[in-house]
Amino acid sequence: MPISKWILDDVGELIGLSETDEMLASVKTGGSRWRFFFPKHEGNGEIKIGAGCDYNPLLLIEKMYEMLENDDVEIPSEFIEIDADEEDYDSVFVGRWE
Repeated sequence: MPISKWILDDVGELIGLSETDEMLASVKTGGSRWRFFFPKHEGNGEIKIGAGCDYNPLLLIEKMYEMLENDDVEIPSEFIEIDADEEDYDSVFVGRWE
């Protein structure tokens, strides 16, 4: 069952609903990261928002939900985070995304 619409709840979070109005996703917006979770699945996630982020965050969340529902993704057993400030990126590459 895909996310068919988004509504804004009373506390300002976006709620992804099915065609039958079942809550499938919750997204807390604001700042440079949006945090989300899917009530039918363990865990949560976040998406970076800002310069260089050339995607629609809601469509990305919908796709992740779809992949979980269809077992199209292997869930990692541990959290992996890369600190971009500690990585050595080419200055031309970085300039295009800042």
